[in-house]
Amino acid sequence: MPAAKPFIFICGQDDYLVGRLGKERFDALAAGTDEFSREIISGFAGNVAEVEGAVNRLRESVQTISMFGGRRVIWLKDVMATSTGRAVSVTRAA
Repeated sequence: MPAAKPFIFICGQDDYLVGRLGKERFDALAAGTDEFSREIISGFAGNVAEVEGAVNRLRESVQTISMFGGRRVIWLKDVMATSTGRAVSVTRAA
């Protein structure tokens, strides 16, 4: 049996369709896990400080071990390619 993929990246031009597909995928992956093994992190950022905060929350979540020893499912939601995301200070923070 092949190993499960540790990351799934879903992106596209239509925010609604990307969000809907992301929710469907998250719900499918989170099925059978307890509520403490699921986490949704907002990736929306309007400035560099908010990008740094989202990256730090994601990093902390990925490094957190599941409370009951199972797998964790994390959704970094609403990440958008904006001029803020292309800023030099943002790429250094990530």
